[in-house]
Amino acid sequence: MKLGKLLGILFALLLMAGLLSAGQTIMAEELPKLQNVSISANGVLSWDPFEGATEYSWLISTGGGLTTSTSVDLRGWLENHDEESGTYTVALYALDKHPASGGKQISSTWTGTYYYTTTITKLDTPSNLRWNGNVASWDPVPNATRYTGRLWVDTYTETADPIDFSTTACSIDFTDKLKADTHKYSFVVYAHADNYATSDYARSEWVTITKELPKLQNVSISANGVLSWDPF
Repeated sequence: MKLGKLLGILFALLLMAGLLSAGQTIMAEELPKLQNVSISANGVLSWDPFEGATEYSWLISTGGGLTTSTSVDLRGWLENHDEESGTYTVALYALDKHPASGGKQISSTWTGTYYYTTTITKLDTPSNLRWNGNVASWDPVPNATRYTGRLWVDTYTETADPIDFSTTACSIDFTDKLKADTHKYSFVVYAHADNYATSDYARSEWVTITKELPKLQNVSISANGVLSWDPF
């Protein structure tokens, strides 16, 4: 699964949790329903205005948001996020005010599905990921104009403090980004281009690299006890 999708799902879960604040949760069956909710053939989610609502929360399988309108262009959202063809779960409910102001859910949650077929060609996944010393490389992806990714240190967990990168080349020199001493490194890379869907990511093997810090020169202690060295 794409990193973007994982972040989108996390956002949707946090949004839902934030809106249903402690002490404010009401069972869905006790709330009135939104009326005339539908998804058009062009992927537009629409509904009738709901009495007392100032905003609406809409969720889709990989993300979501808030709107003061009574429609959302699901297809446009999926296209802008380079999502793949497939069936997406959709949810919608009304709010009495913005969540930052303590807003709460005032309608039951409408749920449905939307089958999305992308018309955008997806770029091939980068291949032949390799290391040459401190330089990471991969083969060019047809039609790609830039690449993004992450350099991981010792582990794929967030404790690794990953380093994001972006380049128009098919290689990147990580010398200045390596940590001192000996560590394991791996990188992931995506291909990008205008009017193309972002590729799936490729992951390199782990390599062990030792980075030695440069030494101070002409360090000495005089007979009078003065420690001195060359400017560094």
